[in-house]
Amino acid sequence: MKYPYSIFLAGILSSCFACSSNKIGYINPTKILQQYHGASPRQVEFKAKAQEWQARFDSLRTEQAPAEQLAQYQAAIQQRAATEEARLNQQVLQEVNAYIKQYGREHSYHLILGATEQGNLVYAAEGADLTDDIITGLNTQYDSQHAATYR
Repeated sequence: MKYPYSIFLAGILSSCFACSSNKIGYINPTKILQQYHGASPRQVEFKAKAQEWQARFDSLRTEQAPAEQLAQYQAAIQQRAATEEARLNQQVLQEVNAYIKQYGREHSYHLILGATEQGNLVYAAEGADLTDDIITGLNTQYDSQHAATYR
């Protein structure tokens, strides 16, 4: 088969459309992650840690630590930064995905697709884009859970 994925996806979508009670919508995950209020504190937390690590590196360099020690420390910091960034991103994604599932259940959606810049969604009818509704609801939920932070 030349296009097995396309045929499979078309089969799934046609079976979804066969039942008129099934609702399908899509979101722009990039836009959600950019506008989700819960992502900002994680970015601030990561930047603060990165600044600490950089300050320590600068201190070692000022103390004229051996080049090998600087290289080892820099490699360790890069690994630590990647791990920390992945951990913080995973927390954000878990919150976003949990909200999208909740939204889908509450609004009786059968399927919510993610549209990316790579073009995995070629056409959608007007009104099928749930991105702004998801962002509004997600931020409302986050803001109410973290109301003390904004006072």
